[in-house]
Amino acid sequence: MSNVEILHVRRYYPLGVSEIIGRGGASFIGVLDESTVLKYPCIPGNNEGIQTEARLLEAIGSHPRIIATEGLTKYGLVLQRASTGCLNDYIDYIASLPAIPFDRKLLWRKQTAEAVSVIHEKHVIHCDINLQNLLLDKHLDLLLADF
Repeated sequence: MSNVEILHVRRYYPLGVSEIIGRGGASFIGVLDESTVLKYPCIPGNNEGIQTEARLLEAIGSHPRIIATEGLTKYGLVLQRASTGCLNDYIDYIASLPAIPFDRKLLWRKQTAEAVSVIHEKHVIHCDINLQNLLLDKHLDLLLADF
């Protein structure tokens, strides 16, 4: 017999969350207001991963290529809202429009390299860099997230 445990995760809305806009393996992303979101655990009280991410973001510090944090609350981690969403969704959306200009693609590559360089300088390794974790702000500038 296997020792596999099956958990049923149900959506829930901590105080202040008006809408869930994302979900990862262990957390939800909920809208607090136009400029901030709350990253909170799928299983209430399972805050270890959220607390680790908060410590990593604090160690990295403020940088224009790294998602900004406003710190921990009893519900989760308050983060900057990347108003355009993730790069993956943006590419899917724009696929129906004219091609993304080469200059913009090159800028995103440079901004990704800049973000990785910044975290490596702080001795942080991001183990899941992908288009879901590369977010875009209102100016289409890139932000590395999900530590």
